Amino acid sequence: MQIILLVILCTINAIIAKNKGYNPFIWFFAAGLLWIIVISFLPNDAIIVKNKGYNFLFWFFAAGLLGLIVISFLPNTNAEKYNAEESEKLTKRGDNIGLFIIVVSLFIILIFFIASLI
Repeated sequence: MQIILLVILCTINAIIAKNKGYNPFIWFFAAGLLWIIVISFLPNDAIIVKNKGYNFLFWFFAAGLLGLIVISFLPNTNAEKYNAEESEKLTKRGDNIGLFIIVVSLFIILIFFIASLI
């Protein structure tokens, strides 16, 4: 599924580049390289999130270098020093941070997409 999405996004990028007079092959592979770099962070984020007790789904979509940096600073909610109530509060806060990163990332992607159409 991710590979199909990668090919679709790269193709859209190449079509936009061709309509603007740029070489579509260069832009196709540039977009592909960028998405491969982003996808390469997914396993790292997944392992850290699972070990720290946060929602995998939120952090799967917030993956990337920024997500990896933020996750590394979040506390381990599975640690014995937290009781159940504190652990739940920390997990909820961390998951909200992941959700915020998703929303900001989608907003930035939307801005770049709209700007590329102009």
